This record gives sequence, structure tokens and C-alpha cells, in this order.
Amino acid sequence: MADRRAAGGPGRLGTRPAALHGQRRHPAPPVADRPAELTGQLLAYDTLLAREPLALPDGAPDRRYDLVLSGTEIGGQSYPDADPLPVAEGEWVRFTMRNTSAKWHPMHLHGHHFQVLTTIGRGPVKDTVTVPARGGEVTFDFLATNPGRWLFHCHNHHHMEDGMVRLVEYGRR
Repeated sequence: MADRRAAGGPGRLGTRPAALHGQRRHPAPPVADRPAELTGQLLAYDTLLAREPLALPDGAPDRRYDLVLSGTEIGGQSYPDADPLPVAEGEWVRFTMRNTSAKWHPMHLHGHHFQVLTTIGRGPVKDTVTVPARGGEVTFDFLATNPGRWLFHCHNHHHMEDGMVRLVEYGRR
């Protein structure tokens, strides 16, 4: 009987890599070769400006959260045992995140766009922002205009699976 795991295709138990089906393998480039696209400058949020900034009011935010990212915790808590981060509809909310871990964390807020704050003012409008490792800090503002319960999590999926998730939950003012 043929080995079904190696046969591949619909209804089979597995597939073989394309290289095993008679396709030519290409050797890896020499270690000293560096692709041209890696010789440029790494963009920083300070160098990016929003073409259409968020319509944030003057003054100070209605609510602020200072969140330390450490290991797989946000503000010292891991999901599902984490408290929600309450907001009220219409509020101007500011999140400041400081990463004390050794890994970068791309933090994503569902249901909203936010404006990254930079040393030159208001930077890009995004829904995911990378917080660099070992002391990296990022602040963003958003308007609470989409009621519900929204995930706020690290987009490194293994971090999210280990609990690096909080809920942004709308309530009353």
C-alpha cells in the first residue's frame, strides 16, 4: 500500500514540499551577500506624519492608561484573568506602553484607529504599533466612538496565545 502521507493532494493526510516533486532547488546566497533593500534607513514613527490626522479635541485626554509590557502581560495582567480597560463613548483615550521585555511587541487595537504621538507631535494613524524591546515606549490617542468589547493584544500570535491580551470595554461615563 502506498504511503498516503507522502502522496499529498485533496483528501490526503499530508503533502510533500515542492522541492521533492522534481523542482530545482536554488542554493542559498553567500552569507556576505546583503539584499539592496536592507541597506536603507529603518523608518521610525517620528519620521511619519498622518495625511488625515484624527480629529482629537484640544486639551488633555479624558482617560489615560500607562501600561507596562513584560513577558506576556499587559499592565501586569494576562488574559483571561485580566481586568478590562474601561472607556466611555465619546472619550479621548491615551495609551502609553513601555516594553520591559527582550522582545518587540506589535500591539493591535481592534475596532479603532489611533494616532501615534511622537517627539514632533502627532504621527501616523494606525491600528497596530510596534513597541521596541528593552525600554521602548510608544503613546497613542484614540476616540472612543465604536461601542463594544474590543481586543487589545500583541500581534505576535504566540504572545497572544500566552495571554498578552486585554479587553477595551465601553461602559458609562
